[in-house]
Amino acid sequence: MERRGSGLRKIVSETEKLPGYTEAYKPEFSSTATDFRVILKNVNYNLEGDTHQVTHQDIELSTMSKQILAFCTTPKSKKELRLQRFKKLHFEAYQSAFRIRAIRNDYSR
Repeated sequence: MERRGSGLRKIVSETEKLPGYTEAYKPEFSSTATDFRVILKNVNYNLEGDTHQVTHQDIELSTMSKQILAFCTTPKSKKELRLQRFKKLHFEAYQSAFRIRAIRNDYSR
């Protein structure tokens, strides 16, 4: 067991070792009578406001990613979301029953 509060110094020292670290990225600690907060800033984020993008974003998405994006970008009501979940659960149950049936058939041969 470490001494109480000794982890705070370790958080600061480990953050200082990160590439690109400057004093602007120093962790911030605050506490009240009911909570304790630590703010860790992303050293990969440019605080100077330079918007130069290093990575190219025009990548080909997988079919699954395209389906997820299409699902998320189309507004849906709570009823539609419940129906979607209901269909998914029943499809998964059907698949499980089909697998169990296939396994039983293999063992009965």
